[in-house]
Amino acid sequence: MDKVAKPATLLQIAKTGDTVGIKRMIDAKCSVKEATTSFGLSALHFCAIRNFADTADVILKAYCNQQYLGAEKLPEQTTSLLFAAQDGSYDTAKLLLEKRATVNKARYNGATPVIVASQSGHCDVLELLLGQGGAVNAPMQDGSIGALRCTLRL
Repeated sequence: MDKVAKPATLLQIAKTGDTVGIKRMIDAKCSVKEATTSFGLSALHFCAIRNFADTADVILKAYCNQQYLGAEKLPEQTTSLLFAAQDGSYDTAKLLLEKRATVNKARYNGATPVIVASQSGHCDVLELLLGQGGAVNAPMQDGSIGALRCTLRL
């Protein structure tokens, strides 16, 4: 490993869910905060998209949990919890909520994790979000209410 660990390498490792590799990068003083793509995707975003809850937990522990959860977002305000909801990443969504991710944090268009999980058909994640206070009636930017596809199965 280089004397100075590179944030780009940390991102590549996060994409694979290699928890040991992430630990090594963090031990080598690689900045988790600086590890983002040119579009703003963070290591935590990749963990949420791919449901790498163990790797996400290592990242959160290394970066003081709540501080990182509040800081990480794309320009359009897509948090890791929203990615987890969109991709049905139940374990990672549960971890993020345990670490106090904001359940009703909306994107620029008003989409919340509840709306996204519902529209994507991820009923298990939807039930988890609702159990943590997710708002069913949050309006989108255009004033519409996100359609809930999963409610009949809950």
